Amino acid sequence: MSVNAVTAAGITTKSQADLVTDETTSMQAIYGADINLNPDTPDGQRMMIRLQAILDCLDLIVAVYTSFDPDQAIGVTLDQRVAYNGIQRQTGGQFNTFSEVDIAVVTSQAVSLPGLDQNILPPYTATDDAGTQWQLISSQILGAAGAFSFPFQAVNPGAVLALPNTIKNQLTVIIGATSVNNPAPQTLIGTNEESDGALRIRRQKSVAIGSTGWFDAMLAALKNVSNIGAVKLYENLTGSAIISGPFAGMPASGIWVVVSGTALNADIANAIYTKRGGGVPMVGAVFQVIVQADGSNFTVRWDVAAQQALFVGLVVASLDGINPPNIKAMLAPSGLPALFKPGINEKVQFGAVVTAAQSVDPNSLISSVGFSLVSGGPFTDATETPTLAKNQFVPTFVITPIILTSPTSIAKVDISNNVVVTDKCAAGGATLQFTPQGGIPAYVYSILSGPGAVNAGTGLFTSAGAGTAVVQVDDANGNLATVTVTIT
Repeated sequence: MSVNAVTAAGITTKSQADLVTDETTSMQAIYGADINLNPDTPDGQRMMIRLQAILDCLDLIVAVYTSFDPDQAIGVTLDQRVAYNGIQRQTGGQFNTFSEVDIAVVTSQAVSLPGLDQNILPPYTATDDAGTQWQLISSQILGAAGAFSFPFQAVNPGAVLALPNTIKNQLTVIIGATSVNNPAPQTLIGTNEESDGALRIRRQKSVAIGSTGWFDAMLAALKNVSNIGAVKLYENLTGSAIISGPFAGMPASGIWVVVSGTALNADIANAIYTKRGGGVPMVGAVFQVIVQADGSNFTVRWDVAAQQALFVGLVVASLDGINPPNIKAMLAPSGLPALFKPGINEKVQFGAVVTAAQSVDPNSLISSVGFSLVSGGPFTDATETPTLAKNQFVPTFVITPIILTSPTSIAKVDISNNVVVTDKCAAGGATLQFTPQGGIPAYVYSILSGPGAVNAGTGLFTSAGAGTAVVQVDDANGNLATVTVTIT
């Protein structure tokens, strides 16, 4: 039987079974062994109410006790604990971003919809039944009736969720805008301030700041700088300057710091200065002068990572053979761009891309992945390494096959896992705005057959009579997709 105690081994508390046994023994000692304490009796219910209050108090005591450990603390208590290590929860940079969702707007006439890109009129706003508000990001001028799809941004920052077909209310009343809806999955889920989990990991890294080895200490100090991205620290362990190769220019026993992100130069310089060993020379094109305690100036040097383009080609299909792969979610900022972010001078391999893609859309079947240093491919390399030691890959994802959709798209998948899309449109000048998923810009649209016209640059289709029209889009790499529009 457990006991309520704090010992060298930690805290222990009595379980519910322990409390029931103790209470039953006490009650029998007072009222006799024949007292009925079953849950369906008044005495049994009264006993359990009392025991539940005791359990709640014990849980609170355990929570307070464990909160002294930064690896178990949560919320405001975690903020207090990590302050002992000299760090704070981050709220800027990559944090407090806004969620986005594509909302289909149906109009009965020509209308103008104000967006967040102007400050004259309130932005066009839609809501769900719970009152969550979404505002049009870019102003739109629509010349005719039709169905259009535009990206909207949540009014409040952070992880605001929007399930499909829940945003159906217009908060902003505009004559001619008849209805709204969000039929597709959310394109971007924003991020709140730094999460408890991320803060705990950063605190764990920060404890190396005071370690004996200056290399680990400097690396930890740099990683702890607010809004720092990637960090790479090189050390010349020889007594001679390096005159050739990827580390040419490093002095004897010198160091080379390369960083990315939006951190302040003063913060980077301070991290290097406080952890640099005496007499260790530095190299780099970026410098910051620090005034030392004796009033003399000391120059800290480092470099900013050079962005190197990396093109990642993926061929995806439907795993279940029914629902098309969610290419839009993969290409959203919270998708592959957030999950596959190579570090400075980091070699990449295709397995990491497959894992990231399937974590975004478990229904995606990745049949091919490859890398290339040029946009047109071919995407045949299983691995790729930056050409310079200070380079950091910035991936561009080229996903095929292209899926061409509109707000009224009806998508299905045939037995060969190729996506087939059909649309419906009214006759007499009705419009559909087509949007490609996958491929690589720029896109060129054309009419292969049937009544209607399509803007070659924007993909806005206008019907011209009853019948069936076939619209095609070509991307910069020669990939193409078609969509069939039934006009009635």
